[in-house]
Amino acid sequence: MGKQSAQQIVEEILKAPAGSKVVLLAPLVQNRKGEHRDLLQDAQKRGFSRARVDGKVKGLEDRIDLDKKSKHDIELVIDRLVLKPEVRPRLTDSVETALRRARASWWSPTSTARRRPTG
Repeated sequence: MGKQSAQQIVEEILKAPAGSKVVLLAPLVQNRKGEHRDLLQDAQKRGFSRARVDGKVKGLEDRIDLDKKSKHDIELVIDRLVLKPEVRPRLTDSVETALRRARASWWSPTSTARRRPTG
């Protein structure tokens, strides 16, 4: 899928059925070795509260110990929301935030599919 604007991404996400749960993610680390403590601390200082680390969502206030010799994937949780008509402004703001952080992606816990609407 080619690059899309924030509005195009919002429209794509809103195609999911009403009531769908969506997690908006911004990848920070992909398949890289290290403990990544500074990166996680910086995300918390910037006001984020969760990250998906190696496929599991964790609170940034918790101690996250990573093996520096193993490869890791870290995605910042930008927002978690349930799709309904009045969520559009919040979703738009969150998509814009995700695009500023990294190549945005979104994931729905009700689906095994993962979408990367930018790229």
